[in-house]
Amino acid sequence: MVNGTNKGTKENVFRLLSMISIILGIVIGYTSIINIGINKLYAIGIILSVVLICLGIYFCLKMKSYKRIRELSNNWGNEVNKKRKFEHIRKLHDVLKSKEEFYVDEQTWLDLDMDKVFLKLDRTLSTPGEQYLYHMLRKPCFSQDKLKRTGEKIEYFTTNKDTRDKIRFFLDKLGRDRKATLVEFLNGEFQYSKVLKVVLNLLALLALIAVIYAVEKNPSIGVLEVFGIYFINLSIHSRVKRRIGADTSCIKYMYRVLAAAKNISSLNNCSKNIEEINVLKEEMGKCNKLIKSSASIAMAGTEGVDVFLDYINIFFLMEIRSYFSVVKEVEKQRESIKRIYENIGKIDALISVASYREGLKEYTEPVFVNNDNKLLLKEVSHPLIENPVCNSLNMDNNIIITGSNMSGKSTFLRTVGINALFAQTIYTCICKEYRGSFFRVITSISVNDNITEGKSYYLGEAEALQRIINSSGFDKYPILTLIDEIFRGTNPVERVNAAAEILDYLAKNNCLVMVATHDLEITNMVKETYYNYYFTENVTKEGLNFEYKIREGISPTRNAIKILEYLGYPDEIINNINKRIEHKEDNINLGL
Repeated sequence: MVNGTNKGTKENVFRLLSMISIILGIVIGYTSIINIGINKLYAIGIILSVVLICLGIYFCLKMKSYKRIRELSNNWGNEVNKKRKFEHIRKLHDVLKSKEEFYVDEQTWLDLDMDKVFLKLDRTLSTPGEQYLYHMLRKPCFSQDKLKRTGEKIEYFTTNKDTRDKIRFFLDKLGRDRKATLVEFLNGEFQYSKVLKVVLNLLALLALIAVIYAVEKNPSIGVLEVFGIYFINLSIHSRVKRRIGADTSCIKYMYRVLAAAKNISSLNNCSKNIEEINVLKEEMGKCNKLIKSSASIAMAGTEGVDVFLDYINIFFLMEIRSYFSVVKEVEKQRESIKRIYENIGKIDALISVASYREGLKEYTEPVFVNNDNKLLLKEVSHPLIENPVCNSLNMDNNIIITGSNMSGKSTFLRTVGINALFAQTIYTCICKEYRGSFFRVITSISVNDNITEGKSYYLGEAEALQRIINSSGFDKYPILTLIDEIFRGTNPVERVNAAAEILDYLAKNNCLVMVATHDLEITNMVKETYYNYYFTENVTKEGLNFEYKIREGISPTRNAIKILEYLGYPDEIINNINKRIEHKEDNINLGL
């Protein structure tokens, strides 16, 4: 609160200084102009007027800076509602991921609703930030030291408010890359032509000669030459700009990235705690020439500047000539720019996680146990549920969860999967205690028909399970396998027997399995390798009452018929269904 008050005070001071300087400058300037013929000393007044107005503008900019820092500080810990395009957000991940490392696959990301989880977590202020946060969530870490260091940096940003506010201000100035094309630009081929560069330089030289000729030799002919060369250069400018327009937009955002990196790397007081800042400082030493050469292109898109400089820019082909100089330098410093981009993104992502932590009622940092396929969760909850029912579970073996429809089985699977990913990515779990192995999380929860590819529901299930089977048994890190309603897309006889065999196979091949099912027969078929848990409920004609609490054992209730009754299905249908069930159970008991 004190810091917020101080920023508000500084903001008001600079506002007052700005008003005083500008008003005083205007008064002195006006007085000097109307009296300049009377006393030559008034010329000094004009100079003083300009100085005061410039000083007033400086104070105005400082006032706006403090105002924006205050706004950012007031929004700390709050969820951010903004439009996001995941096709843009995932671009950095698609570039950085490699075949040698484990990443959260598309099916698992979809199963765990990770797009929605990302929206809840994302408080980044820049495109590199949101892209790196996405990459971070899809790339679990298997090093306890690295994860602990991640936690230390998040904690640093949580506790060091002044430094955090300054960095967030620089990230806010960097802002968003509207089309998010810089990553592709840095990893693609540049359009560079030595011949065109020479031609452009010659045309710019001719433009300069035409101006000199018009001023020094023959104004009437010189003006015609100036206009002639202007229209030639306008045509050249338009044609080349169509070819390189997308690239110049990338260069403009790259300039902002470099400017942000320069500002952040100047914060020496936090470089010993955040090594990413040292990386920025090191790489910016190689990019000083680039930031100077790209400034002219960056200024070409600045609002207000175009009004005065656009004609000069076209006449001397300034922007497109600068482009060829910039891309040549970008080619030399490509790897440095990539590292700057990634490290700015990482800093923004870590601050985002710190803000997310601030808004949580409860969280904990995970404890990892090597070489032991276990997972302990105490009072764990789902990050997307506002008022969740917390559950505790000690998975020292594979488990089967039974229970009725809507009782909470699928949500609990997702809760476990998301917290396991959080533990190995953002080092933050939504529970009182998290203790477990390092896991590769692979799921089969939300498999759908794929009409466009002609795939049935069952085929989609089979493929989803096959990827888990193919990944099992070959890595020192176990798979945390989460499966909902195994083989629900086929007939009961084949479903139960195929499910039992697959579950036995996974149990023997370095997997910790949690499966939810309605098929109580499976519990007896795999009872040697799986423990039983269930969710229960109370369904009456008055309503549905779900506890959402996990219990040990096999579900003693079924609610499918009760739900039909609750919805008002005809009594004839309800009674006949119950008779069929009773008849089938009697036949089973008689061995028929």
